[in-house]
Amino acid sequence: MSPVIPRILTLAIATTCLGASMPARTQASARERESLREARQVALPQPSAKQSAARKPAAQRAAEKSRVPEPAVPQLPVEQPRAQKEALRQPAPHEPTTQQPPTRTPAAQKPAVQKPAAAQEPATQKPAVNAQAAAISAFVARLEAYLVLRNKAESGLSPQQETNDPAAILVRERALARAIRAARPGAQAGDLFGRDMTPLLVQVIRRDWKGRAPRDRAALFSEMPKPFVPRVNADYPAGWPLMTFPATLLRELQPLPDDLEYRFVGRHLILRDSKANLIVDVIRDVLVG
Repeated sequence: MSPVIPRILTLAIATTCLGASMPARTQASARERESLREARQVALPQPSAKQSAARKPAAQRAAEKSRVPEPAVPQLPVEQPRAQKEALRQPAPHEPTTQQPPTRTPAAQKPAVQKPAAAQEPATQKPAVNAQAAAISAFVARLEAYLVLRNKAESGLSPQQETNDPAAILVRERALARAIRAARPGAQAGDLFGRDMTPLLVQVIRRDWKGRAPRDRAALFSEMPKPFVPRVNADYPAGWPLMTFPATLLRELQPLPDDLEYRFVGRHLILRDSKANLIVDVIRDVLVG
């Protein structure tokens, strides 16, 4: 073998070994440089905010100062889907509900039976009553009671016979008047008209009288130039005229039973029993003006 071949082989092997070791050395050198750089960064002090700002160009610093900060946008709550809300409202299947079982009333404690609304009457409230209707109703009841009294008084007299003799009629009237006076000896003014009906009668009569012409008033008074003073349980004087009672006014007053009538005696209103020719009640000074 030629001595040149071994040298060539030796040179090739060395070159191969040298080529294999170069990358490893290069990688080691790169790692050493990186470690050295990191060590330098740790060892060197970091610049402050003022130093960093000072290193920036003047134009960049002016732009940053004039920049207006953007307002913070509030975060609105995210609305949950409707199905999720309904799911949250409903209790979970495994969770017991808080509804209490219905309580039963013991047998000894029975609930009080309430009356219907129509049957319940408040203790402090009374049904409203028309005062005028009540006064008229009471007046009618008093008149009916008087008629019962008169019929009872007349039943004690002898039977009346039909006659056209004025003297016989006058005797019968006086006999009936005496029987009525005996049945109500303490009769006073207002017993039949009453305190409730008297103001209503006076109001109606005075309103009608105020609306009449002066000549109509004078004509009425001319029928009795010198009136007498009427008294309860007194006879209507024989020979005295009966003043005409205005028909229009009569229609406005409460109707009377048969044989009872309204009459004026001067300025006074009387209630006259025509069957007994008896004054049974009086309201004085009804006509004024």
